Amino acid sequence: MNMTVVSMKSHMVGFLSALVVSCLPFQADAEVVLKMAMDRDPAIYKVGETAHVRVQLFEAGRPVGGKKAFCSWNYADSNVVEIAEEGTTIALKLDRPGQVLLRGDLYDGTNRLRGVTADNPKVRSLYIWAGALFEPEKVRVERARPADFDAYWEGEIARMKREAPLSSAKVEVQEVKSAKKGFRVFDVTIPGLPPRPTCGYLVVPEGAAPKSLPAVVMFQGAGSSRAVKEYHDGMLFFCINPHGVGNEASKADWKAYFASDGKDYLYKDWDDREKCFFHGQIFRTVRGLEWLKTRPEWNGRDLVVRGVSMGGSQSLQAAALDPDVTLCLPRDPALCDLAGIVSSTHNRSGCPWILYSPRNLPSLQGAKAEVDPVLLANSDYYDSIFFASRIKCPTFVSTGLADDVCFSEGVFKMYNALGGPKDMETNPHAIHCGSSNPRADEALRALAAPAARRK
Repeated sequence: MNMTVVSMKSHMVGFLSALVVSCLPFQADAEVVLKMAMDRDPAIYKVGETAHVRVQLFEAGRPVGGKKAFCSWNYADSNVVEIAEEGTTIALKLDRPGQVLLRGDLYDGTNRLRGVTADNPKVRSLYIWAGALFEPEKVRVERARPADFDAYWEGEIARMKREAPLSSAKVEVQEVKSAKKGFRVFDVTIPGLPPRPTCGYLVVPEGAAPKSLPAVVMFQGAGSSRAVKEYHDGMLFFCINPHGVGNEASKADWKAYFASDGKDYLYKDWDDREKCFFHGQIFRTVRGLEWLKTRPEWNGRDLVVRGVSMGGSQSLQAAALDPDVTLCLPRDPALCDLAGIVSSTHNRSGCPWILYSPRNLPSLQGAKAEVDPVLLANSDYYDSIFFASRIKCPTFVSTGLADDVCFSEGVFKMYNALGGPKDMETNPHAIHCGSSNPRADEALRALAAPAARRK
């Protein structure tokens, strides 16, 4: 399969949002609409070109001016931009391959412009979010992949299978209530190496014949707790929660976990490569796939992994470490370019920013401080970029150019390192967890359709 596609569509060129503002001088309860559009679709440019974002505010259907946006470009350069009544154009430029992310906090002249959406009474701030890419096909990670990267992870997986073989594990499979007729749902706990087992929900169409169904494994983003249940005709669905805590465990048990082992789980123990959270998570990932492949309904051929944010990076790890994975569908993947802070451009990519101090830098100014060399070396073994070159199956990626959590520049460094057929979809106004790839959805539906028809 020869597939290399990059599609960068401006899906939200029209109304970005509709908000009702409660602060003066706007008319009380009047609808305030922010219109925003890039000057190009797709929002991709040559280095040296200038991208333009056109923004305009409307109150009760009429244009209003005199509002200020406190803007930042890549959280480094900042300026105050006035939104004129006739609209204002904001320029985005970059003198190297990469991404410009624009964030503008809108003010009414004295206070932050705040309001509520027409269908949601929760008060929120109004922002400008946009992004542009400049020759993204040329961005590359600057750090060398560890020479023993493959040997290390292959050795660790072999150790898990040797010290805690699946054949001797007491897998707990307990049927629980299904929310949809025609499906059975199971709460699954699969032991592995300490500290925690693999826990997830398996959803199986009723009456599925042996070796008849493709399988999809879903991984969740950071902060997620229990696994979710999705119901797909013609497909096995297995969602693994990130933490190895039982999905049917009580709220008290979950609370106790986040007060102990799960407290600051993203950031602690990076001084020990084998103790950080992601080491155990990778074991849980591989063990979950290993068990799913023993299900009699699996067709023995089609194995899909997908997820968003941390789940996106987990899907990349799964595709890199299990050669039976046939399709990888990461959205806004995390852990891309963890060492971006020490690169020549000092990128603010690499969520969860374990090398930053403080971790959530408001800007990159002053970010050239030295980082802990032990943390830096250990982070290389978890960077999605270095897993990407091991992946040989088709991979459909998506990223939002206004994502300030998993920056698109880091995602493109991963994408450019992928070793197999690949496809990218971008959206210039999508924030974190807001991107999608319609061709990924099509590929998934195509796998499920034959099995659904045979039912």
